[in-house]
Amino acid sequence: MLEKLSTSNRLELNNFIKKNLNFLENKIIGLIGNLGSGKTTFVQELAKLLNIKETVNSPTFNVMKVYDNLVHLDIYNKIDSLDQYEDYFINNTVAIEWAELAKNIISFDVLIYIEEKNGIYHYEMRDTWK
Repeated sequence: MLEKLSTSNRLELNNFIKKNLNFLENKIIGLIGNLGSGKTTFVQELAKLLNIKETVNSPTFNVMKVYDNLVHLDIYNKIDSLDQYEDYFINNTVAIEWAELAKNIISFDVLIYIEEKNGIYHYEMRDTWK
């Protein structure tokens, strides 16, 4: 495990990401958590720190959205391969929601486990699967 945070405050989340940006930038990040747990919120705060000015929304129906220096995927509607997207991964930070669905088809650099309990969001940054 690299780092943990429990918060209900987006500024604290932003500071947590900023503190760990060197572990995240230009990496493939797997986001693991239940529906509504805060995966997209994490990516939104990461995008701010990468100086992305566009609104970042979950790409649930598009599967992938590409921004300057950030590729955001939501693979909830299970896919068997990420080959068609991998060219976009080069020299970008890649955030993949529902990473557990791709654990056998891609190697993640960082895993972010997210859990929400009673309005408090628990973030656990790891370099290995639980």
